[in-house]
Amino acid sequence: MCDALRSFAESIDDSETHEVFLRTDWGAEPAIACGRSEKRPEIAFCAYLVENSSIEFMAFNVQRVLECAGVDFPEGSTFFIKSLKGTVISYDPAFTDKAIDMVVTFDTTSDNELPSLEISMSRRLEE
Repeated sequence: MCDALRSFAESIDDSETHEVFLRTDWGAEPAIACGRSEKRPEIAFCAYLVENSSIEFMAFNVQRVLECAGVDFPEGSTFFIKSLKGTVISYDPAFTDKAIDMVVTFDTTSDNELPSLEISMSRRLEE
């Protein structure tokens, strides 16, 4: 996941915000979908997410992304996290040396909505 996030971040060559939306459905027919624009960075990252994300446990996908960004979880946390909801903003994610702002929004708690993970990145203009 960290290599894919790094590739996503480092492929951004403009000042626009690039974002992807991952949804999973662990129903009778498990499904995974990634929403994106037609921009090259999003296309490649969505392809990775669809092939390499957990369909059953969205919280695991969220945890992987946050760990790559440098968000610390309790040491030795091998426990199972089922319900996560929130937004994390990283102005310098750990997976790249580029001046990148990353926003991760997630919700695995709803009984009425599919679990979701949104990742957006933009290149910060260096002064």
